[in-house]
Amino acid sequence: MVAELKSNAKDVLNQWNNGYKTTFVSRQGNDVGSSMGLLINQLNFDWELLKNFQIGIPAGKKTLGEVLPDKVESLNAKNSAQLAKARLMSIKNLYLGKNKSGEDGLGLHDYLLALESNYNGSLLAEVILAQMNKAEVALNAVNDPFQDELVNNLAVVDNAYKEIQKTVVLLKTDMPSALGVLITYQDNDGD
Repeated sequence: MVAELKSNAKDVLNQWNNGYKTTFVSRQGNDVGSSMGLLINQLNFDWELLKNFQIGIPAGKKTLGEVLPDKVESLNAKNSAQLAKARLMSIKNLYLGKNKSGEDGLGLHDYLLALESNYNGSLLAEVILAQMNKAEVALNAVNDPFQDELVNNLAVVDNAYKEIQKTVVLLKTDMPSALGVLITYQDNDGD
């Protein structure tokens, strides 16, 4: 499985470096096939993976309250919380336009600021960032091994789930609406 993951990652990097970057940059606009449309849809898909599979299912949010510690992402390595935190930070960095070195560039936050999109009297860009920060703080309170937290500290996990959930509407409805992007994947979780 690790070899396959490594091979797939290498393949994606090769495609990016051998022409797809040019294709991605050239697909301007906000329609379904545009780079902006693809990026916003993938960001939302990844946020849903964080909310549902990394936190929600183990915490009993999809099983009528039955906590399932054996359904954590990295059961044997016991670093599931760390992986969830890494996903959240990756999405936040994409939103802010930060590169892998942490240097600030142009991101979706900047685009929304330029559009001056409002949300209940505040700038949507800042509301999204503030909620992502709240989700990050709440998730940082969850420790590894995550399966132990589910048994011994469920209130902390529940709080992280709630803050992550609060971000969903902002990312899935308000941001795409402001950017004119259609969400095209289906998650069927009823948000």
